[in-house]
Amino acid sequence: MTATGCLVIVDDNQALASATSRILSDAGYEVVIASSPFEVTSILAQQEVALLILDVMMPGIDGQALASFLPRRTQIVFYSAIDEERLRALAARFSNATYVSKADGVDELLHEVEARLGNG
Repeated sequence: MTATGCLVIVDDNQALASATSRILSDAGYEVVIASSPFEVTSILAQQEVALLILDVMMPGIDGQALASFLPRRTQIVFYSAIDEERLRALAARFSNATYVSKADGVDELLHEVEARLGNG
């Protein structure tokens, strides 16, 4: 891995976040899971973050609202089950973001993480 910092998965579905974390960890990435958007601020204050993987549909603050509060230098991959057209439109609003549909699977997410961080 050439990028410095960890990957942060922000998803309220703990089982999916854990499975995704295992796959990304096996690929050599340091991964932190935030089960809610409210945890991200403290993670950003405590660790260097290379990329955030954000679910879009979460209770409280959704992924789009969270992304709007993040520094523009923070790389984002929206990873959600919402339809691809909505995901594409959402990612287009942020110069530092891309998207992967959860229907495309973790292999596609890994590919996008590697491309975003210059490893693919």
